Amino acid sequence: MTTSNFIRPLHWLKAGARVVGGCCEITPEHIQRLSDDLRQDGYRLVRFSELSK
Repeated sequence: MTTSNFIRPLHWLKAGARVVGGCCEITPEHIQRLSDDLRQDGYRLVRFSELSK
């Protein structure tokens, strides 16, 4: 996956994803954009670190 096609959250969610994130070459800015896009589409987001609480 490249940074140019990283931001496709609706595609991921329609495919059944429940956890999304990044790895190599994905910057905090990519994660922020992903988060912003999902919130605009009405999704509720929870930080991964909060899942184990």
